[in-house]
Amino acid sequence: EALLAALVVANSQSARPIVETLLARGQVAGLRGLIEHFNILDDALRAQLLSHSDVLFRSLRETLQSRDERIRLNVIEIIRRGSLNRAAYLLSSGLH
Repeated sequence: EALLAALVVANSQSARPIVETLLARGQVAGLRGLIEHFNILDDALRAQLLSHSDVLFRSLRETLQSRDERIRLNVIEIIRRGSLNRAAYLLSSGLH
């Protein structure tokens, strides 16, 4: 939770080790937080996150169930940008 709180206020240079740490730990809450904050990341961090799509995959479904429209849009964007064909079935419920 502390890493995610720091990510929100971090600049691009400081955000990189935060994202790397959250990905390395692979905790569900951290991965979900990365998905939730995908829209605030710069392009390099988004690309880094998408390169770990196999790790994010398990958290996409849970995150898509959020009531927050921005978070649902992040999931859709991750699936689209990451070309996650195996997650395409989530798009149907995400678009509704």
